[in-house]
Amino acid sequence: MGNLPWFRFYTEARTDRKLDLLADDEYRVWNHLLCYSAEQSGKRGLIPIECADELAIECARGDDSLLQRTLSRLVTLKILAARDDGWLFLHFQERQYDKPSDLPEATKTRQKVSRLSRDVTPASVDVTPCHAISPLEESRVENKDICSSEQLQKSFNEWWTHYPNKVGKGAARKSFATAMKSASLHELIDGADRYRTSKKVQEGFICLPATWLNQERWTDEGQETKVLPDEY
Repeated sequence: MGNLPWFRFYTEARTDRKLDLLADDEYRVWNHLLCYSAEQSGKRGLIPIECADELAIECARGDDSLLQRTLSRLVTLKILAARDDGWLFLHFQERQYDKPSDLPEATKTRQKVSRLSRDVTPASVDVTPCHAISPLEESRVENKDICSSEQLQKSFNEWWTHYPNKVGKGAARKSFATAMKSASLHELIDGADRYRTSKKVQEGFICLPATWLNQERWTDEGQETKVLPDEY
């Protein structure tokens, strides 16, 4: 029983002068329409226009003429408003809550403000992490979170001057952006320098820049290197 939908029904319905003007069968239909409007999953108190075909069956025991007569009377008495999207019981929402601040719109606003206030960290709060991280890890976090496209381009240009095979720059730029998510600029430049002086590169076997980045070749160890002349 506790899961059944319900709404507030005021005792003034017994003495309301407008409702007294309804015939007994119209009063019954009004009662059914009111309950039906409260059952809607959208805006409670509104009977959607899409329900028009079934409304006579739901609220007037299939008597469409009685339904139309009652709807007309309710609109004339300003109990109901006929709208393009359906029929709205006037003041339905206000009568379901003790005060305006309890209305769904007001409640949603309070919840939104509450969420925003939780997301804002006061300047006076100590947000120092409870665990220390290494400078390398800190550098990676910065690369992931705060590198702007301008800074990324600047970092790429710096790395590009260290890589020995300057072809496929567009593809290399995309691969570099991906590599920066898992490595620091220092690691990439250091890896490029080691690769540039490796034996394979001196023999003419040089990876395309994008391939080198995609394969994470900056992590290669034990590369044979040789000292290059200054004009290299």
